[in-house]
Amino acid sequence: MPSRNRLKYLASLSKKKQRKNEGKFIVEGVRAVYEGLNSDYVCEEVFIDAEHSGKVNDLIELSESKEIPVTLASAEEIKKIADTKSPQSVAALFRIKSNFNLSEGKFIVALDDVADPGNLGTIIRTCDWFGVENILVSSNSVDLFNPKVIRSTMGSIFHINFEIAADLSLKLHELKSNGYKILAADMSGKSVKDVGKIESKVALVLGSEAFGVSTEVMKTADFAVSIPGNGKAESLNVAVAGAILIYELFGEK
Repeated sequence: MPSRNRLKYLASLSKKKQRKNEGKFIVEGVRAVYEGLNSDYVCEEVFIDAEHSGKVNDLIELSESKEIPVTLASAEEIKKIADTKSPQSVAALFRIKSNFNLSEGKFIVALDDVADPGNLGTIIRTCDWFGVENILVSSNSVDLFNPKVIRSTMGSIFHINFEIAADLSLKLHELKSNGYKILAADMSGKSVKDVGKIESKVALVLGSEAFGVSTEVMKTADFAVSIPGNGKAESLNVAVAGAILIYELFGEK
């Protein structure tokens, strides 16, 4: 069983400052921990509810095969480690990668100050579903390892290449010089139906929930792209809009 001080330390990782200082984060749930164990992220310890069901046994075997310590804990202790009121029976401690780099993939989704953790997590999961392996995140976006982001990704956090951009517009200019077209989501842009599937190297920029793509970042765009609608809603949620655009631009042909 984890000690009181150990539980206090693990619970402290729900705070961004502590995650940054320690370079570690918590993952909850059987599926998400399983994906993490099979990724190139380093897992330091797995915590299992002592009264777990049989479905956790495979996870225990996987952890032990990788020589990762497995610690039994009570349901109440798991609740302290996790960031939810009703956590699942599994949590794990992972190290944050020391550096992030985009791969050579054709498609990149860039996020310009996306603030809501649920939106970021959903976008990550959507990218994973459609095979978009690279996400460029502005430094003012919500922390990638926020517990709500991690939960929303359902393990997809471990399948994506990330890069944190101190200056997103500068990074987009760099991508342009490397042959990428920059598309920015904007309600005044060209209908995505008129754009069609993209074959060339493209970075799609999604803006903040409150302000959309910033003026500075918009200047880097080759053109803006929009989603036509027939109803009375003022706009779409950024994660919903992102899913539609990613499908229309990058989805199966």
